[in-house]
Amino acid sequence: MSELRGFYSPGLVALSVLIAILVSSAALDLTNRVTFASALRSILRQDPDVVFVGEIRDLETAEVAVQASLTGHLVLATLHANDAVGAIARFTDLGVDRGKIATTLRGAVAQRLARRVCPHCGQLVVGSTTAEEAPLATPYGVQPVVRAVGCDRCGKTGMGSDDLTNAASTPHLLLVDDDPVARGIARAVLEKNGFRVSQAEDGAAALERLDGSPDFALMVLDVEMPRMTGREVLARVRQSVHTAALPVLVLTGSVADEIEAQLMDEGADAYIRKPLEPARFVARVKAALRRAGS
Repeated sequence: MSELRGFYSPGLVALSVLIAILVSSAALDLTNRVTFASALRSILRQDPDVVFVGEIRDLETAEVAVQASLTGHLVLATLHANDAVGAIARFTDLGVDRGKIATTLRGAVAQRLARRVCPHCGQLVVGSTTAEEAPLATPYGVQPVVRAVGCDRCGKTGMGSDDLTNAASTPHLLLVDDDPVARGIARAVLEKNGFRVSQAEDGAAALERLDGSPDFALMVLDVEMPRMTGREVLARVRQSVHTAALPVLVLTGSVADEIEAQLMDEGADAYIRKPLEPARFVARVKAALRRAGS
């Protein structure tokens, strides 16, 4: 927030809309269909100078944010993309007109986890900084404490230990399908491509797994299931503040063209038909994870 002080002035009106589990001036009530887009429209009626949007994840929210920017509001928002430049591609993927992106976008800043210096080859900095270190240290008035060198254990990068990165680098997926054969095939394909997979045989079991394990990066959900259909599970997932942002890839045996649009409108992030084509299936999973920033 310290960067925001640069444009603060007396009388500035700033309003925000964030996910309900955060403290905000407009917490979302997903059960009553209060969305980012509807909350943002309500905020714009108050004519603020600055608008903070917790996350832009659909075309409706993106279009309202763009319209707010076109009418003179400063809009600050988060967006899932691979890097800062990828924000442009992400807006395009959502369906925002390229001309409007060029007119309204003023900057994109990416954030990433700070890397740790390899504990096996890192050296304490003694004396002055090197020519490579000086441009980074001087503007901020800091002195580096440890210098990255590079060794066989860190692949000559100078950055290591894999203790944290390995544990977090394998996405954990929840596979929900009542057909044990289809479930087994999907699991084999996913595990072959390096994913950790947990299974649920129906919708009720899936919701129990979601309640018990908060570390799922994506759910692969079959639509046609007994006890509780995939659509019912999807609705429950989107209504809960704990799982509202969980990416969901929907599986279906239906060949109807309109089913894809209906499922995407109900909250699915991706869609694929059965029988599964392994390459396409894995590509859809990876694309959904990229969009979610996992």
